[in-house]
Amino acid sequence: MKRTFLVFLCIPLLGTGRYLREDGARSILYATPLMLEAAEACARPEQASEGNVSNWPDEPPIHREDNTSTLLGVPTPTPYIAAYTDKKSYLPGETIRFHVSTTADTYSIEIRKEQWQRKVVAKATNLPGKYYPMPPYEQQPWATGANWPVSYSWVIPQEWENGNYLALLRTTSGEYAYTYHPFIVRTRVPGSRSKIAFVTNYNTRQTYNRWGGRSMYYNEVPWDLHYAVAVSFLRPFAASYGRGDAYWGQWEVSSQLIADGFDPEFITEWDISSNPAILRAYDVLVFAGHHEYISRNMYDVLQAHHYRGGHLAFFSANDIYWQVRFEDGGNTIVCYKSYAWKEDPMMGVDDSLVTTRWNQSPARPAEALQGICYVPYSYLFEREDFIVQDCSHFIFEGTPLQNGDALGWKMASCETDYIGSKSPAIMDVILTARRERVIAGYENRVPVDHIDAAAVYYQDSPKYGFPTGRGGQVFSAGTNEGWGDCLGDWSAGYETVRIVTGNIIRRMVDSPPPPVSLQDLAVLASHWLDKCSSPNWCEYADVDMNGTVNLADFAHLAASWHSVTE
Repeated sequence: MKRTFLVFLCIPLLGTGRYLREDGARSILYATPLMLEAAEACARPEQASEGNVSNWPDEPPIHREDNTSTLLGVPTPTPYIAAYTDKKSYLPGETIRFHVSTTADTYSIEIRKEQWQRKVVAKATNLPGKYYPMPPYEQQPWATGANWPVSYSWVIPQEWENGNYLALLRTTSGEYAYTYHPFIVRTRVPGSRSKIAFVTNYNTRQTYNRWGGRSMYYNEVPWDLHYAVAVSFLRPFAASYGRGDAYWGQWEVSSQLIADGFDPEFITEWDISSNPAILRAYDVLVFAGHHEYISRNMYDVLQAHHYRGGHLAFFSANDIYWQVRFEDGGNTIVCYKSYAWKEDPMMGVDDSLVTTRWNQSPARPAEALQGICYVPYSYLFEREDFIVQDCSHFIFEGTPLQNGDALGWKMASCETDYIGSKSPAIMDVILTARRERVIAGYENRVPVDHIDAAAVYYQDSPKYGFPTGRGGQVFSAGTNEGWGDCLGDWSAGYETVRIVTGNIIRRMVDSPPPPVSLQDLAVLASHWLDKCSSPNWCEYADVDMNGTVNLADFAHLAASWHSVTE
């Protein structure tokens, strides 16, 4: 519907000059805010109460979104500031390179650590500003990046803690403007600080990022209706004042884990895809805020982690939906989606790398690992309460909840999941919701009268139908932004949601994977120097997934053996 609407409005604009095309496209963006909001699959929550904005000086309400007119290439209004970094993941001692475009003569950069209280940990002031335009559509800036020069470089101190960080950039001359840009700092030795890894969701943020004129959901180039099939990390985020779509729902979960003393280590999807063996250092992987796009390597290593007894906590929904490939050293994501069967060059060459839905050929449906899977049209329904189904379950320990009570405030929101055809046969169905109210204006787009949602828990163990399983636990919340939103102290019932979250992670932390055994070494020996490939990499003996079982894989197993015998 949206695409047809855009075609109808764009036809009169074609061939009438660049600025007329841009003005017309700009009118489309501002004339159809409800359509764009729903298409983002992130309908903003109803306001139960005012957001807590006490820690956000000079900033908008916590749930406001920013739609910047420069997305369409229109003349940039003043004041203006936008930025991106050369990477998303750094080690102490590495250099962050900021690429900044601003109409101000001077600006400042503040680095804030992401947690409930965002303290400023570093600041640079009176930096000289210079404006760089968005490259023209002909250069495909959504795929090739902004290509702005480095404006400021800063070396991360060696003593800095692992964490999730936001750079806040403010103009300090002329009219006031600001933007953010996120990045993480990793632990130099993975697993040395914590056995919990919090996986940030930069892939999904970039696929939704409209900066440059296109994303994998939008096309604002009036003369070409093709959506992007490749998007660059080397550009600003257009939404949420530089933080990107799918930011909400993630920082709240990580902040609560920090507040509870779990002290997770932060890694990105690229860190996992480029170095699958990194997950040997962790017992628990935490996901939040929507991990819709993952690479084959990442899916493979998540299954390997589960196979060895590692745990997965998904405080999100519609994860593991599209396969992506990384290019340009991790700076570009490729996903052909609906164009894959005609355009993806891997079709017929290596079908396991074709960038389409994970539940398509070769089928590897998400619910086989997560327990539940995305329900189409769920983002077009109003949020509803998640109802407790088994109050005796361990996750509700220490709470007053009874069967039939709601956990939090209308937690089933935005995109939600439910049990699929390939879900494990035995699971604990912990929470359920029935969503019947369609968002106003979308009644004609929804072919069903309701959708169901569920949160589930299971283990890779005999109790849950896996006779040889090693005990890997899986929790899937089944709600996209709802869990994180309900953790904030602006949401009714947040105290109980925080207790439940802690119960889930604590149970996983207290149940580490079994140690490396003689059987593991025997499997490795049986595949010694064998050629291995996706999905199970010689029964996961090829730990680093480089295609051969060799001394490097033995070293990874030996390191795990040593860590449990110390």
